[in-house]
Amino acid sequence: MTQGLQHSIWSNKMKTWALIFLFPLFLGGGIFIALFFWSDVDVKNTVYNVSTAVEVFDAGRDYYETHDMDSFKNIEYDPDRYSQQVAIKERIDYAVEYTEKVLAILCPVLILWVLIAFSFQKELIFAFSGARPITRQENPEIYNIVENLCISRGLAVPKI
Repeated sequence: MTQGLQHSIWSNKMKTWALIFLFPLFLGGGIFIALFFWSDVDVKNTVYNVSTAVEVFDAGRDYYETHDMDSFKNIEYDPDRYSQQVAIKERIDYAVEYTEKVLAILCPVLILWVLIAFSFQKELIFAFSGARPITRQENPEIYNIVENLCISRGLAVPKI
């Protein structure tokens, strides 16, 4: 396994890009789950076409019974299970529809956030941490340590 500063830099860049691309997916998944569980689609109030479905089911069973297809005779239709399946489908449709609407609003915000983060990352970190540059006159010991380390590794001396 490659070790060293360049490998660490490359690894951090890859992890950063992975997070940038996965963040919208995680956000969309979280929004979908929240909308699915907190939707106002009620399982018990979704029995709107159950009686029609029972009639169709019974007609199909009668057809198979008259044509000697015994495999269909013992199947019973469960309207509660059907209504629950319809309610789950409606919840999924509701969650998908509103997740798309929320992400349509949030995607431009996310893109702007990424652009700002990449453009001003150093300035933001320095501003939040209260860091300020030092000179050789202010702190010669730290400056000499960093300079000697960079010279020994063949690197340019960074701003300290």
